[in-house]
Amino acid sequence: MRYATALHLLSDFGIGITGGGGGGGCWGVGGSHFNILGPSGALSGVIGSYARQYGADSIPYLSMVAGTMLVFVFSLNWHRYVVFLPAFVTHGFTLGVAATIVGGQIGDALGLTGLTERADFLANVWEQLSAIGRTSIPAVVLFLSSWLVLFVMTILYPRLPWTVVVAAIGIVLGYCSDQLWFGGDKPVFITLGARFGDSGLSPDLFNFARTPNPAPFWNVLTNSFSITFVVILETMISGKIADRLTTPPSQMNERREVFALAVANFVCGVCGTAPASAFLGRMQIYIRSGVCELRDVGLLRCKSDATLII
Repeated sequence: MRYATALHLLSDFGIGITGGGGGGGCWGVGGSHFNILGPSGALSGVIGSYARQYGADSIPYLSMVAGTMLVFVFSLNWHRYVVFLPAFVTHGFTLGVAATIVGGQIGDALGLTGLTERADFLANVWEQLSAIGRTSIPAVVLFLSSWLVLFVMTILYPRLPWTVVVAAIGIVLGYCSDQLWFGGDKPVFITLGARFGDSGLSPDLFNFARTPNPAPFWNVLTNSFSITFVVILETMISGKIADRLTTPPSQMNERREVFALAVANFVCGVCGTAPASAFLGRMQIYIRSGVCELRDVGLLRCKSDATLII
């Protein structure tokens, strides 16, 4: 969801295609039995800033160019250099992704409205912090209680997908708030529908160039390079963690997994939506829930997203 709000791609079609294309590519040609490709929060910082500058309609160009770059990485075996990065680089990457996601969620956690979107990440964080005086107490209570439930219940019952449970509760609370069932003359919680409006379902399949790309070619190239590096690094880290979590340990075919990344991102670009990467958190949830092979999960995700779009 952080991925969706960063891009203002709130239609089920936009995110569904990224999840479906990623899941299908991973299932068909992937080198890991446990990685699932789709819209990842690790990319929200790069493409969120790009979308705020040049519009969400220009994002598919990044998917296409990143997919092309991944083909070159696959052909030349350059992914090996990413794998051999020092441990402090991978830890820094993980912390950077966490900081990006947290920094983008401050306004939502505090229930802030009327914020001005900035292209720069730090400017966005400052914009949210400067409006802290408008904090909504119900939103803070909901945020802290949801975090506490996730933290405690994941430790007590790790095999259950608590993120799904908490999300379902949030949907119910959001609906009740919109219906004014909590009293008052306005909703207690600000939902995505209230914040962004009804984007509607308007599939534009195979039309990745809905509008002329306003970004300079050099910006497209540099941002696509950043995306290529991030998706390779996160996918390799995710696959290696999955190998360690399984018994007996599995063995990821790194080169095939890079090829799956290239296919998934190229498909996402052609279909007119955002880039895909591995789901580090979701992969761990599936494994701890007792799922044996996530290739089948990837296929089921692809089918479910296609059904949602239809």
